[in-house]
Amino acid sequence: MPRLMLAVLLLVFSPLAALGAEPAGADALTLARSVFKDAREDAPGVLTLALEKILRRPGVKDRTALQSGTRLTAFETADVLSDGRPYVLLFVEAEDAGTDVPGEGATVLALFRAGEIEPLDVVELKTDRFTSLSRPFMAFGGGQAFVVSNSHFNSNQGYQDAALFHIHKERIRRIASVFTLSLRGMCQRSFAENLKWSFPPDPGSPYPRVLAEVTLAKGPEPDDAAGCPKPNRAVPPAKFSDEYRWDKARDRFVLLRGGLGALEAFNRDKF
Repeated sequence: MPRLMLAVLLLVFSPLAALGAEPAGADALTLARSVFKDAREDAPGVLTLALEKILRRPGVKDRTALQSGTRLTAFETADVLSDGRPYVLLFVEAEDAGTDVPGEGATVLALFRAGEIEPLDVVELKTDRFTSLSRPFMAFGGGQAFVVSNSHFNSNQGYQDAALFHIHKERIRRIASVFTLSLRGMCQRSFAENLKWSFPPDPGSPYPRVLAEVTLAKGPEPDDAAGCPKPNRAVPPAKFSDEYRWDKARDRFVLLRGGLGALEAFNRDKF
């Protein structure tokens, strides 16, 4: 796999995590109408907001305002578990009125109890041009965790922000977010950063610990190495990681051990 296609490796999953089929119950468009009750269907499968809607952003204090005239498209649903109970996620792309530029606008994620159409939580998640819900979901305590990836590619560089989420108390909660960068076509200046999530057990806690580990590999991919001088010696990959643990008193995950700051320092002058 080319390093530029930054990988989020999903280590642990159950058969229930192999998503892809439409969940039983209401279809995606019906769920979207429940979230955006003022929206009108101006074209098949396209809703247009009549009124502004303010959405929270998990893990940050910012809010996103969807303006009147925003077009809602690309409705997608996925089953997810929390504390052994079934829920449904609705993923929606929101395009700003007056623009047809791909990636402009917002990305909405809504949570429903399985078989119900009233949303429990609605959030906005876009941080970059392309936003996607990665699959399969991962077994996580008595439920599942999932990754939302925001990315774009600029010439020979790839940028990705991968945020890990779970459902807690019927809310969409962000656990951690990791930025990775890759550079191709620069011979020995090329590098790739590959992210892996894993969940070591944490006895006595309702959730496992969360380990976000990034491997930094320097040098060109084999298919990019033609014409590059051979290095005097191979540079071994470097690993950086952050570890998070559930804090009962704060009712959220907190950073237990941080090591990704060194990777951020490496990336700082590579943009």
